[in-house]
Amino acid sequence: MKKVLRIAIVFALLLFVGIAARRQLAGQTRPQASTAKMELLRTPDEQFANLPDYKFEPRYLFVDDPNATPGNKRIRMHYVVFGPANSPTLLMLHGNPSWSFLFRKVVPLINEAGYRTIMIDYVGHGRSDKPTKASDYTYDRHLEWIRQAFEQLDDDPELALDQVVLFGHDYGHPLGARLMAEHFPERFDGFINGNAGLNRGRWGLARRHQRWRRFVRAVPRVPIGRVICRNQARERLALPPCAEDVEAGYDAPYPTGKFQASIRSFPEMVPEDSSWPEAKANQRAWEFLTKSYTKPYMVIWEPFDIPDLRNRRDEYISSIPGAFGMEQPQLRTGHYSPEDDPNGVAGAVIRFLDDIYAPNRFERVIRETFESARNSFVCDDAACSHDSDQNAMRMSPGAELVLRKPIDLSKHGELKIAFRYLADEAGPDAKLIVALGDDGNWTNLLTLHRGADRDRGDFSNRSTDYGYVRVKRGEVAFTRDATIRFRFEDGIANAAMLIKDVGIYRRK
Repeated sequence: MKKVLRIAIVFALLLFVGIAARRQLAGQTRPQASTAKMELLRTPDEQFANLPDYKFEPRYLFVDDPNATPGNKRIRMHYVVFGPANSPTLLMLHGNPSWSFLFRKVVPLINEAGYRTIMIDYVGHGRSDKPTKASDYTYDRHLEWIRQAFEQLDDDPELALDQVVLFGHDYGHPLGARLMAEHFPERFDGFINGNAGLNRGRWGLARRHQRWRRFVRAVPRVPIGRVICRNQARERLALPPCAEDVEAGYDAPYPTGKFQASIRSFPEMVPEDSSWPEAKANQRAWEFLTKSYTKPYMVIWEPFDIPDLRNRRDEYISSIPGAFGMEQPQLRTGHYSPEDDPNGVAGAVIRFLDDIYAPNRFERVIRETFESARNSFVCDDAACSHDSDQNAMRMSPGAELVLRKPIDLSKHGELKIAFRYLADEAGPDAKLIVALGDDGNWTNLLTLHRGADRDRGDFSNRSTDYGYVRVKRGEVAFTRDATIRFRFEDGIANAAMLIKDVGIYRRK
């Protein structure tokens, strides 16, 4: 019996060692932080000559090599300040494999609207210094470098930062969320999520990310320009190709593959399950966003950029207090929306900043969550019913859900309506129409359509989505007895539309 037990133990140890060895050979283990003093590369300045639309004066600050004595300030980080001084400022964090070049067309538009911008290149990206080993990079180290950089900017009397909003694209979202949650919970007036998740390891890796990880491991040099400028999303949406010099601009900071250690390390940091330290840190950031952060939050998303079957956009809107009631744009772009649609991104950002810093704020008139059948809206009982499982009003084709009591808009200049909805077996001709009315006269404000595919239609992803419309006085009549109506139209008899949540807001 003892001999059998010993054989079993030896077999188990050999099996464990074999699995570990295979995982290591396949690059499946998480990189461990190196402890030796970092070898640093600095991209020659001539690599950045004549970049298209990137005419920003470089500035630099210095952060610590974590493997040397604290306060060593060995690593140079690049940043750009642009726009009117002493104005509300947008701090912009890029993702991977991009650098601040991604924002080159968005920034001037934001500046023209009266806002200052600060772009930072992460360590290992853009014009910042580049440690040469993948083990030099961890999630925590990137966060610490960003923290040190922002503290220096925040303490700079020349900049005199006062009002600041954070914009994080891709990895800039989880890093920005952790920056707020762990270091600056009250510092930022708003937060913009650009095309990004906050992976807490609950569902493993999305297949798209698995493909990306395998690709980055396999190629001797990551073709960054091709990844951003030539991808399936751009092809499907028939977006024009980037110019050659734009594609080259994304590659400019990386003369050889040795300069790309950070680009290779980022995909390895995405947690595969909830036991990963990165997952636990992101979970704490999520708890901060959903339980403590009540300031405005916007997510810039797009129907085609869906890494898996879950609608993460709705998760943010329904769970983060400052999200509902704000514009949550879905742009016809791929993952790199600042490249694919800089005007759309800039416009949404400017409206978000205007809503935060305008002298007159929106006031909430109604927030209806439909937790019971007794609510702020009325509907014919034959066409509507309360769905207690969904906390929603279920509308049959032809149903009209109308505000119970009119609201006074006579002294106001702007109205916005936000709502969450779920289509159930909607047909190809299905419509959800939002209208503003007075004394039986209705003006359609928004029409949502079924659409032929998920990147064109409004009801195609089979999950709860978000509707939003805003209008100004003069575009429609604002009266003392204004009312609002949702109408569902469909030729399919058993189709239904669930209205889950409605917010109505006005400002003078």
